[in-house]
Amino acid sequence: MVLCLLILALLSSTTGQCLQSASKGEPRNISELHPAHVSVVMALGDSMMAGFAAGHGPNMFHKGLLQENRFVSFAGGAGASDHRTLAYYLHHFNSSLVGASTGVHMLEVPSGYKIAGGIFDGYRHPDEDQLNAALSMAQSWDLHQELQQLKQASEKVDAFRDRWKVLTLMIGANDLSHPNACSDEKRSEDLASMFSTYVEEALRDIVSSFDRIYINVVGLPRLADLATLVNKGMRCEMESILRYEEINCVVEQSPQKLALLAYSEKLVDDNLRHLAAKYNHYTPNVAVVYHSLFRNNPLPDLSWVAWDCTHPSSLAHNAGGTLLWNSMLASQAERDAMTLEKDPKPACPAADAAFRSDADGSEMLAKAIIV
Repeated sequence: MVLCLLILALLSSTTGQCLQSASKGEPRNISELHPAHVSVVMALGDSMMAGFAAGHGPNMFHKGLLQENRFVSFAGGAGASDHRTLAYYLHHFNSSLVGASTGVHMLEVPSGYKIAGGIFDGYRHPDEDQLNAALSMAQSWDLHQELQQLKQASEKVDAFRDRWKVLTLMIGANDLSHPNACSDEKRSEDLASMFSTYVEEALRDIVSSFDRIYINVVGLPRLADLATLVNKGMRCEMESILRYEEINCVVEQSPQKLALLAYSEKLVDDNLRHLAAKYNHYTPNVAVVYHSLFRNNPLPDLSWVAWDCTHPSSLAHNAGGTLLWNSMLASQAERDAMTLEKDPKPACPAADAAFRSDADGSEMLAKAIIV
């Protein structure tokens, strides 16, 4: 039976179609979660998760000037056949999927930031944001605000508690944008400790509040290496004043500061790995899995960076959606071995495959085919 299903999957690859049903009607626990079981997708994070500056289209409006393109967010956006996000793949297996963000709108920032008199504060586009509660400029301590919004928005989803859910969390770039991230080792350690405290509070709240949930914790792009990359582009040099406000440790180009930033990044990343392992399988119906897909390698070239030379471009989001999808079906050892590529091949899970939440180094994409 399994052999027939695998052959059928190979035949269907010519049209880009995968098997769309699971062999088990209802998972007994999170270790049996097939993509077809998932009917809710959610996201938390900062401007990267919100799709800030991630233009996807032919004109300046779509370039993302001070806008969030929620539609293309690699983990929270709805996506399409020409821009594949995690939600795009999940919807392919379960057409009842809800929660993916859509549309393009002006940036939204945490309440209380009062930028330009507060015109960007809070969730002003809930119908487009859906269950992507990420906010531009958000730092780890803003996760509490995002979680409150997520809980409130989830109340509108029928039978939310009984549905199987995927939540992706990616936060920390703004924490690391603070001068303390590249001042001295003691301040780096204090920053990482505070970051860990807020992320743990959020994870504890999530696993206590939500049942039937697979949580992706995504590591940050290598910000210290970003300095070398953007230094190669004239347009990035011209935007250095703007970028200083975004991430001054990168803009200053000091070898000492970049070394300290890299140290801060490692501390933050180690904490994320530790917290994911700590809360993984908190209950039989909960998984918390760390994914290193953006940390394994520096961004390959400037096509991966948006117009502001800081945020991920549409290309990066498109690749990131497929890489995250593949990573959810891979062992931890193979997640750590993934490389950034512009057009990664998506995994096509068989009917008896499941998203991986173990930490062993066993075979790649168990019971799955790359198409």
